[in-house]
Amino acid sequence: MNWEAIGIIADIVAAGAIVMTLGFLARQIKGETVARRAQTRQELANARRNGIEMHLHHPDLRSARYKSRHGEELTAKERDIFFWYVALMLRDFENFVYQHNLGTLDAEELETARALVRIQLSGEPAFMEAAREITKGYAPTFSDAMARELRLIGLLNQEEPLPPA
Repeated sequence: MNWEAIGIIADIVAAGAIVMTLGFLARQIKGETVARRAQTRQELANARRNGIEMHLHHPDLRSARYKSRHGEELTAKERDIFFWYVALMLRDFENFVYQHNLGTLDAEELETARALVRIQLSGEPAFMEAAREITKGYAPTFSDAMARELRLIGLLNQEEPLPPA
């Protein structure tokens, strides 16, 4: 065998090794993506569960929500409790939207989040008051994005903005 033939064989072996390495890396990346999506889904499921438990274990929150849904005047303490409840709901929902935009949360899971926010906050007259106060701390682009999402789930009219109060 001459050196030229040995060089060609070495090039072929090297090319094969590169292809195998790329295949291995692709497999690892795919596995990591699946694991990250599963972890994200579990974390968000835990957040939803914690929200339900919070409602179950806090009679003041239940009372404030009941009064809000039935058009009764909230006390200062109940307004404060409701404000932080809405803040938590919006921040959790923000995370759902963010994870979806990153690609770690599928459209079905985002729809589930939208439905839960709709169920938990629709029919709450105090919601918009709290949401406007909460959005004072949002960047304008995020406020616009949240307004779009809240329109999608029916908590804002199509023409209604979500400006800072």
